[in-house]
Amino acid sequence: MSTANKLCNKKNECCHTECKKTYSSEETISSSEGKLAEKNLQKMNDLKILKVKSVTSDASAQLSKVVREFGKKSGNSIRYYQCFVHRMRTVQKYIKNLTFSKLQTGYDRDFFRQRLATCIRSRVRLELVRIHKISTQLNFATLAQSAIKNIVSCFSGNHANCKENSVACCAHLDTYNTKFLPYGVYLNLNVVDKKKKIESALNKSLSLDVLNKISSLHTTNQCESLHHRVFTYAPKSVLHKRNFHGLCHSACHSSTFGTGKSSILLAKSLGLNFSKCAPFFKFMIRKDIIALYYSQRKKQQNIKFKNFWQSVSDRTEE
Repeated sequence: MSTANKLCNKKNECCHTECKKTYSSEETISSSEGKLAEKNLQKMNDLKILKVKSVTSDASAQLSKVVREFGKKSGNSIRYYQCFVHRMRTVQKYIKNLTFSKLQTGYDRDFFRQRLATCIRSRVRLELVRIHKISTQLNFATLAQSAIKNIVSCFSGNHANCKENSVACCAHLDTYNTKFLPYGVYLNLNVVDKKKKIESALNKSLSLDVLNKISSLHTTNQCESLHHRVFTYAPKSVLHKRNFHGLCHSACHSSTFGTGKSSILLAKSLGLNFSKCAPFFKFMIRKDIIALYYSQRKKQQNIKFKNFWQSVSDRTEE
């Protein structure tokens, strides 16, 4: 983890070798992601501890260029992937921002677009996850593109090509219903809205090149979780403090082992002696058990459905 800081914390003249300044004043902060990523890749390559085979980011243009150029310079073959979750959010944003020429009488435009964007995002995600399980990296993009092109016609009630192109359509089942669609009915849009708006938005956000970049369905969830924990422990307001790097180290330690266990290990490293029957030890172990319980509970299917319908009802009331 790297921090770009242009400010020096020393009042007198400084050569910036032992102060908190880590980034050149001539460089822009917006380009820091690419510069620091290249620096970290070079450091790992020099130390020869790890060999980087792939890099996943949130569709950063800087990082893709850095990875490509560093791979050529070092002679290593490094694959660049985009975060699957970020791409699904982009799809939802594109659909949500569409303006439809005509809707049925009584339909609320904002609710219709928001619900349709959620439905399409969920369907695209399900298609890609299932295709990933049955395909190879070579034919993933081709199968995914066919499935995505079929979504609009499937949501409009035309299931003629679903058997051939889709792995998520359940229209052939007796229990199938359209409750997940806006207002619980099939889409009744004109050709312009279907072809030129929805399908063009899907083609733009999920082109063949993009599908190849998300073919492994990698995400940046763990990295963002670590960033959240680090900036909770060490907010940017304490960047000049002496203990900033210590706080970052503590955050990484806590993210790796859990809050309770990391506190126990830290206490032992400070020379504190306590038994497994001590109140401190019991409290910290219990803290990790409770965190694990709620983490596993969130992943249960019935809890996901409950939270989803609760959020839908809250948006409807608003």
